[in-house]
Amino acid sequence: MAAPLKRSREIDIPPTDIAEPPQKKARLKHWTAEIQSEFVWNKLHTTEKGTDLAAHQVVKIKEDPYDIEEIIEESELESYEIDFKLEAVFKGLSAIPLSEVRLIPDKEAFELKLAKEWDRIETQRLQFDSNPSLKDTAEIFFKNAISPLINTKPFPNLKSDDDVFVSLEGTRHRNEDRYCHFDIPICYLDNLNTARCFALFDGHGGSEAADFCKANAKEYLGICLENLNEVGDDYEIANSLIMAFVRLDTAFREHPLDIPLEMTTRPGCTACLALVVEEKLFVATSGDCRAIFYTENANETKQLTYDFKASDEYAQKSVHSRQGEVTLVETTYRVESSLAITRAIGDEHLRRKEDGIKVVTPRPKVFVLNLSQLKDRKHGLLFLCTDGLTDVTTTQKIIDTFDSFRDSKKKPKQMAERMVKAASKAGSTDDITVGIVDLKELLKDH
Repeated sequence: MAAPLKRSREIDIPPTDIAEPPQKKARLKHWTAEIQSEFVWNKLHTTEKGTDLAAHQVVKIKEDPYDIEEIIEESELESYEIDFKLEAVFKGLSAIPLSEVRLIPDKEAFELKLAKEWDRIETQRLQFDSNPSLKDTAEIFFKNAISPLINTKPFPNLKSDDDVFVSLEGTRHRNEDRYCHFDIPICYLDNLNTARCFALFDGHGGSEAADFCKANAKEYLGICLENLNEVGDDYEIANSLIMAFVRLDTAFREHPLDIPLEMTTRPGCTACLALVVEEKLFVATSGDCRAIFYTENANETKQLTYDFKASDEYAQKSVHSRQGEVTLVETTYRVESSLAITRAIGDEHLRRKEDGIKVVTPRPKVFVLNLSQLKDRKHGLLFLCTDGLTDVTTTQKIIDTFDSFRDSKKKPKQMAERMVKAASKAGSTDDITVGIVDLKELLKDH
């Protein structure tokens, strides 16, 4: 039988390490666990200057003592601590990354973050829509998507094996996009309900990370909802989504891979996960997959995600906060001369050996759309795609394409297939995956 859980072990932090401007970070002393087969909790002291770096560290000890050295960074909320509930969320893993495990503390904090993120999404959307480098390809995409000739040419690498997603293999490698959808139990407004989840994973450096996420997304999200979602408040569901991404990343780190030792990079993937809970739509994104909510009411149509590309100044902040670098490599901005996005699952080659910090975070941004407040909610469509599509077109052209389909009575899967083919004809060489969900059936009882 395991020994009782130890909930505090004081560790002094050298004042010289705390007062290290401008990074505002505290470093734990190198410490070797002496207790095996249990969780050990370490509580950091708050600094005398009141910068509130209070936090806990959680580590599950392997059979052999495990050396721990972590960096604690000041979060966007200026303070954080690991909740005891996370013991169950990360049960079974050998170590938990302290820099990733922070929770949104309450409803007010989440609403404040959400308001800022909506503004950022709209600003980025307008920038992309007016990007001159996309003008020509976006127009080609639109014309092909609505053309009756789009289905005259066969696309042998087109995959359409479910009722939501359509995927086309690119010209550079085998298709590394993965997708899934499933029902999952959830506590909402103190009642046990069933939510519908749609997930899209865009692999890079191989399909291993995307395959792993597809295989484990339902289980890990279920674990997080069970332990972090008590009554169904928006911030609780958001925390569950965030920790599901972190758990996927941490577990994939320990997942055995059949990769040649001479390879200097490791596989990773972007991720976009949409959760429909009664009349609320939650979308979590890490990377540059895109989600859009479309209705015939133009004022209610919204882009739901932010593209975390390395070329984006706001997206670079998470890399810089981890002392990573973003540089221009030929014509593309890349993190550590490697990755063209700043948030992703996997990519262990971007983890520094000296302090264990990975310069790209798996933590997603979570957005919530209250469908009950929309006039046209029951005629809405949820659109998900990988960057194989958005590399050649804009959100506005996607919306224009939906508008053109309005009277054609095309089914969502037919629309998705047309868009995938149109993106290929517009010059996309990447894998292209599109999923379109008719929300009418999901909302018919509300």
